[in-house]
Amino acid sequence: MTGIAKTTAIFLVIAGVLAGASFLGRDLLHLACVGPVLPVWGCLSSPYPDTLPASQPVAFWIGIVVGGWLLCFAVRDLVFKGLALLISKLFPGYLDQFETHPPVPREYKLR
Repeated sequence: MTGIAKTTAIFLVIAGVLAGASFLGRDLLHLACVGPVLPVWGCLSSPYPDTLPASQPVAFWIGIVVGGWLLCFAVRDLVFKGLALLISKLFPGYLDQFETHPPVPREYKLR
């Protein structure tokens, strides 16, 4: 997988976890309203809105999605490089077996 594909996969996993947690909280645990419900006004203390506000421009929400994707790119980079560093410190030489590029000869033999 390339870096972009890994970033997109991580972004989709995080978005799925957030969507699942939202479904769990709203529908299964009935946390859509944590305050009193008045007959005329409805819920007085909603922890998060049911829909996206229409007053915000679409570009704002596109910016939120792009910012989240870029954050996933940075987190992916930190996590994978941090794990590689940790593994190389704990188990020296272990990552050498996963080298994908053939070693470049230092000198070419001339006839």
